[in-house]
Amino acid sequence: MAQVSQMALDSRNAFVRGDVIGPYGPIFDDSNLEALYVTIPGYFPDSFDAFKVDDKKTIIMAWLIPITSKEAEFIRQTGWEEFENKLEELNPDLIDLKRESII
Repeated sequence: MAQVSQMALDSRNAFVRGDVIGPYGPIFDDSNLEALYVTIPGYFPDSFDAFKVDDKKTIIMAWLIPITSKEAEFIRQTGWEEFENKLEELNPDLIDLKRESII
């Protein structure tokens, strides 16, 4: 997470829904997950999506889902909306660090 945060700071751009970070090789030992997909925090209530600091500042929460290189390529070719449609259709366990690709 520190590396991802540093990437955003270095680029001076926040990651937004639909962004793919990587692939950069396996994220975890014995896993085929090589990239991160940025989306809304789907497992939490809508009130978790944003935190208003004051009248000028709001913190937008993002969920970084570990994905395979095939999934990353699918997102780049067909768009994040199609990927999220597949996630809804197939309902994979997104916190399973050894899950297989849905593509």
